[in-house]
Amino acid sequence: MKMDNPEPRKETEFIVDKLLHDFVNDEGLVSACYPPTGAALLKDFNDYIPFLAFYGYHDFVDEQVRKGTNKCVNGLVPVGKRILSWRQDEWLEALFERYRLNQSPELAAALESGLEFIAKHLVEEGFIKSFYNLDSGRSPSVFDPRTGALLEVLIDMGEYFPRAMDMALRCLDRIIEWSEHRAQYLIPNFIVYKHSFYDTISRNNPIPIPERILYPYVHGWRSAVGDWMIMLPFQQRIKLAKQNSNLIHAFFRAYMITENHTYFRFVEKWFEHFKTYMYENGRCYSFLDHRMRGDKVKLSHNHPVLETCIDVYLFTGQEAYLQTAIGIADYWITRRLPNGLYPAFEDATYAFLDDQTDLLVLFVRLWKILENPQYWDEAVQLYQAIVHHHMTQSGLATYSYMDTTQHSDNSIIEPKYNALFLKAGIALENHDRILDEDFWLLLRDR
Repeated sequence: MKMDNPEPRKETEFIVDKLLHDFVNDEGLVSACYPPTGAALLKDFNDYIPFLAFYGYHDFVDEQVRKGTNKCVNGLVPVGKRILSWRQDEWLEALFERYRLNQSPELAAALESGLEFIAKHLVEEGFIKSFYNLDSGRSPSVFDPRTGALLEVLIDMGEYFPRAMDMALRCLDRIIEWSEHRAQYLIPNFIVYKHSFYDTISRNNPIPIPERILYPYVHGWRSAVGDWMIMLPFQQRIKLAKQNSNLIHAFFRAYMITENHTYFRFVEKWFEHFKTYMYENGRCYSFLDHRMRGDKVKLSHNHPVLETCIDVYLFTGQEAYLQTAIGIADYWITRRLPNGLYPAFEDATYAFLDDQTDLLVLFVRLWKILENPQYWDEAVQLYQAIVHHHMTQSGLATYSYMDTTQHSDNSIIEPKYNALFLKAGIALENHDRILDEDFWLLLRDR
């Protein structure tokens, strides 16, 4: 028997009030951390703007957009001294959705400015490069597959800004060329597209990239060294999320919008390689090393694939994708912790708020597709467990540990993840709309 709706209005009002007041910094922007600091949540703008808009707080949202635009560089969000391609999607998507609503000339100008910067400083030989260093003016000839999220946003922007679509599709076409030349569809952490020898060396190099001195958040001499070191052929590592998951979302979105089967054929080939190397009895491996050996099973890397499989099934009707989605969901149900939460990774004894929010929403989708009350019940029970174990007077804690006496970070509060938890309440209260494409754009995870 299907459980009753948990009626999350109380928690929704609590979180919204935090976002409107307690999480706001001295500049009037929602802070990236709590207590608030000068670091605003711009690079994750779309993690709170659309949900406040959904609940009708348009004046607050428009003020956030105005203040955020004033802090940008050429219409884009800097991270330290770099413009990271794969950190622009949240910002541009939030601005674009506001633009679609009000057709503001100011927003059009901001979006055009961002597109111009991308076209001038980041596009090279069709690829959108990983980053641009504002201090040195350097932009290494490297593609980072996390940029897939930006490509997806550019595709959606194409309705009003045609060159956005053009840049995105050209980049996807180059990725197809690169993949077909190597018969490799699981994309490594970097594509150094100007040096073919890079792939040969990196496939066999056991030395990983030294992330401590690499981008994006390092400064000073480490920043300059990172610009140079990224061009060296370190170990090729394949990461499921958000590298491959972002990119495959972009390819499928391109197919949905253009109906060009070239993009769906890439999805099919990617899925075939994924099932061969990264999937086993409902478990999605988070990483493959340079010898294509799977490592770690993280919930944060599993739910994006679950989402992709549902999306492809709903659009194409191909049963294989639905069965894979069910396999992933059912596997994680078997891993549920005794307190009702879901572990951050296989055999973990703590839970991460953000992963569980997205899993909950996908349980609601599966319930709607299959009419199987098990998935609705899982969503309801998970909602109740999150409220019970993550909620504090200051907001939802990012982590919840089985043994609370052994960990000091049970009380870490991050505005971003509090805002994203609003998706859970929206999904439960609006479950009849959960399969509507326009509504799903609000809830999808990127």
